[in-house]
Amino acid sequence: MTAHGSGETAPDDSENRPDHPDHPDNTAELTVVPDDVVVAGMVRRLAASDRTILVASVIATLIAAAVFVRDAAPALLAVFLTARAASTVFSVLVDRAVMRLGDDMDGLRRMLGLMELAALLRAASWALLCMFFAAPVLRHPATVIGLLSIVALQGVTLLVTTFSRRAMLASLAVFWAACVGRMAMLHDPRWVQIALVGLVYQAVLAHFGLALHRQVTTSVRDELITDGLLRRVSLLHQRVRAQRDELAAVNQRLSDALQLSTELATRDHLTGVLNRRAFQTNLDNWISSVNGGRPAALLLIDFDHFKLVNDRHGHAVGDAVLRDCAAVLGGALRDGDVLARWGGEEFIALLPDTDLPAAEHLAQSARQAIAERIRMAPDWGTTVTVSVGVAVIDRQVGFDAAFAAADDALYLAKALGRDRVQVSTAGR
Repeated sequence: MTAHGSGETAPDDSENRPDHPDHPDNTAELTVVPDDVVVAGMVRRLAASDRTILVASVIATLIAAAVFVRDAAPALLAVFLTARAASTVFSVLVDRAVMRLGDDMDGLRRMLGLMELAALLRAASWALLCMFFAAPVLRHPATVIGLLSIVALQGVTLLVTTFSRRAMLASLAVFWAACVGRMAMLHDPRWVQIALVGLVYQAVLAHFGLALHRQVTTSVRDELITDGLLRRVSLLHQRVRAQRDELAAVNQRLSDALQLSTELATRDHLTGVLNRRAFQTNLDNWISSVNGGRPAALLLIDFDHFKLVNDRHGHAVGDAVLRDCAAVLGGALRDGDVLARWGGEEFIALLPDTDLPAAEHLAQSARQAIAERIRMAPDWGTTVTVSVGVAVIDRQVGFDAAFAAADDALYLAKALGRDRVQVSTAGR
């Protein structure tokens, strides 16, 4: 809404509405059901029950016609049957309209008047049985049966008009007025006594009918409260499940981000192998077997004349060489071996539980794998070879000493012509 004369827009308070998804749940509100909502629920319940007693109503009409068919005038019998058929059709149409409304409470409340009219028409059509009465009333079997039928019909009327006290009292009044009026017209000698007895009976029926109305109202109200609570529980369950799924998705994204950050922190961005920092950080864990008396080997691998590759073919080709050869080196080593980029074109490999002969054999395999890569896929347009220095780590030779020995062996391999494996004998 725009403030008068200011052009400012009032703040949107939609989030404060009770039905807003983010509004705190106020379950106590669900236990308060307005009377008109209860009436709507009763109308819907009555419409559903009316459909189940339709067949019984038709059968009762036919039995009543059979009882009076001998003594009643054909015209009166036709009026009775027509009135019963018309009231039945009207009730069916109203019931169908109510059932089509479903949970539309506003529509159900608007149908209350039609439901009351249908109940009154049913009572009036049944009250036409009084037309068949003959005087003296209590001496004609058919008339007595008619009176007993009306008594029974009044009990049924209480059940089908519990949705409305107005419809209930009006229907009882129609039955009583029809019977008393008919007996007065017949000048029955006992019509006054019968009218008074009938009035007392109507009062008793009205008393029990109103009590039944209160019970049904309470029942419908409790049913609506239960339905509301169940819907709220279902909504809360869906909301909790959605939040749980959202939290799981957030946790998965955080886990993926953490894994990615760990990869970025520990992996060389070009070759995908471990970087120098990650290698040095985890070195103690990897060479722990040395303390148990089992040696470990160290390989220093350096690409020969790699600067010429960059100078002649460009850094793009140089990067491709490093990336592909790192994959080749990783494939030449064993599952438990550790490969890392030490810097530039130099790589380092730690081989746990490996003595010098086995380390030399693995180094030769790695060197030959690089040469095979060049021979099988000469797409770099250049010759690439590696020189490897090999040293051992044991209880007498720690990592620093072994690294220095492998570095010396690597320089010796370079001096002896490159593209070769040189084993260090330092400390042997």
